[in-house]
Amino acid sequence: MVQLKSGETAFLHASRVATVRKGRQYIEITGSQGAVIWDMEDLTHLHVYFTSAEKSGLAGFSKIMVTEPSHPFQEY
Repeated sequence: MVQLKSGETAFLHASRVATVRKGRQYIEITGSQGAVIWDMEDLTHLHVYFTSAEKSGLAGFSKIMVTEPSHPFQEY
């Protein structure tokens, strides 16, 4: 468990017990408005979930390619 500067609490998990994907490494950030996953097996995409989509019935993770020069987050 990690206390962030802004006051939020973050949890870091690691497991070496998984038998299927021996080298899988990913980062998942979950918050009150959604979640984002970056997977080292899929470097060019983010998997994004917005809780606001639940109201419209379109809840679920969206796979977003973030390597295109026209992507709005490319400059960061």
